[in-house]
Amino acid sequence: MTALTATTAGPRQMKDANNVVYSEYLMKASVTIYHGGLVMLGTDGYAIPAADTSNCKVVGVADETVTSTSAADGTFSVRVMSNARFRFASSST
Repeated sequence: MTALTATTAGPRQMKDANNVVYSEYLMKASVTIYHGGLVMLGTDGYAIPAADTSNCKVVGVADETVTSTSAADGTFSVRVMSNARFRFASSST
């Protein structure tokens, strides 16, 4: 899976839109979380872009783009959508 380098259009179709839960998570320092990308909590509890990493938990889809460069852990937060089904574009690579 390739990491996002820009904002995406987000999920193509969102089912159960009436049940979406919005949450705010404090972010790890020096990361960018892009709108429409999956968000996970690292082992330290801070939000980071989702990746194939053990001992971390995916919490939802970013509802905004936030860059936390030049800041300490927990200085910025990101709004995340969850409790719904999302459809994403995919490729064979």
